[in-house]
Amino acid sequence: MALLAASASSGLEFQEERVEWSRPQVTGDVPTPREGHCAHVVQQSLFIYGGSSSDLHMDLHDMHVLDLANMNWAAVDTCADNDATCYVPPKAARIACASSGSEMYVFGGYRGEYMNTVSVFDSELLSWRPTTPVGERPHGRQGATLTRLGDRFVLFGGATDTGPLDAVEPLAASVRHAVRQAVARALARTLPLPPPGQARSTTSTCWRRTRARGAGRW
Repeated sequence: MALLAASASSGLEFQEERVEWSRPQVTGDVPTPREGHCAHVVQQSLFIYGGSSSDLHMDLHDMHVLDLANMNWAAVDTCADNDATCYVPPKAARIACASSGSEMYVFGGYRGEYMNTVSVFDSELLSWRPTTPVGERPHGRQGATLTRLGDRFVLFGGATDTGPLDAVEPLAASVRHAVRQAVARALARTLPLPPPGQARSTTSTCWRRTRARGAGRW
């Protein structure tokens, strides 16, 4: 099994069998070096979106894809033919993102203000769409994590001007789970949480079974 990590303008590959990292040779339109970007894997394609460039001193919202079969990078044009009605999320630093099948969900970030909007990238259509979940929306933040967990997403951590956050915010995958979501939200507020000592969060998910459903409500 191999784990691929996008790093700067190339990539690193971890070989589980040998317990070591290697740097594969890549070709094509290599992305600008960046931090805080999103990675989305669909079959043999690794999509990289957004992040911040210290070289350019700016936030990014471009999309690139790495073909894992031949290790070739290519830019992804999500607004072909200069379509004036085409939607692309605004540039924002330290966004949160998670994959669900062929789609990647992006939340929040900072762009002069702390955002709490949700955008969805469809890797089959190579296009973005905005979405507006209903219910009690999380506060805007940067540096949070968004994790696919069973039939929902879970937003954790991040930070604002007032400091790091430790709230757990579930996003239900369907209206049918709205009651369970409300219970989960209330339970999360009563459980002991890790201390909010950092402005950026990292999560890892381990499960026995997953179910794919459509996006739904906060």
